[in-house]
Amino acid sequence: MSQNATRDRYTFGDTDVAAHRLRLLAAVYEPSSRAWITARAGDLRDARVIDLGCGPGHTTRMLGDVLAPASLLGLDASPRYVRAAREAMPEPARFEVHDVTTALPERDADLLYCRFLLTHLGDPRAALDVWYDAARDGGALLVEEVEELRATDPMLRRYYEIVAAMQAHHRQSLQVGRLLDAAAGATRWTTVRSETATIALPASRMAMLHALNLATWGEAEIARGACEAREVADIAARLRAIAEDDEGLIVECEMRRMELRRAPR
Repeated sequence: MSQNATRDRYTFGDTDVAAHRLRLLAAVYEPSSRAWITARAGDLRDARVIDLGCGPGHTTRMLGDVLAPASLLGLDASPRYVRAAREAMPEPARFEVHDVTTALPERDADLLYCRFLLTHLGDPRAALDVWYDAARDGGALLVEEVEELRATDPMLRRYYEIVAAMQAHHRQSLQVGRLLDAAAGATRWTTVRSETATIALPASRMAMLHALNLATWGEAEIARGACEAREVADIAARLRAIAEDDEGLIVECEMRRMELRRAPR
């Protein structure tokens, strides 16, 4: 997922560091996402698929591998990420620069998919409504978003507190998964399935991700009071230590997973 160019702000940007972060993020979460999508695939093979907030194309490639769709469109607000996706994944996948909170460029999709996108949007319910209009009758939307991140290490817990505060400043929610049942219930979508899955992730890999995130935090974040420069340095040092030796630590991610359907007319 990258930034909404007009109204929403992607917390981590689309720099080289941010792109490297997304590669690591994809590697960490892909096994569980791939298994879940495979289980949901059913009649979605040879489908028309839209990957919402595709970034540089990691989730798009996964969807192509699992579903072998008839058409596959990745949408992202970052021109830089869309260029990278086009270079990395040749046809039949297509990629377009588009603000996914506005009417999508294609309709009658069999499947729309997003992972870690709604967490960066100020109004998830409004986005769900927009995506409903792009689905065919009976079409599906699959959503994966964080409901909670748990860690025993105090520095990791503090890091999550700071990220939550930063996102809240921009009217976003790190734990947006907690809000999605109510948000979906206020739209035209029918909730077919809504569940949580606990994913145990090696703290070393998560620390590598988080250390890259720290590199994107500017002086504005520190000046606003989300954190202090000394604290950022302390967190960075601890993250480097965990990345080198995870000490047997894990991070538990409670993932909200939803399958929504557009009702046939």
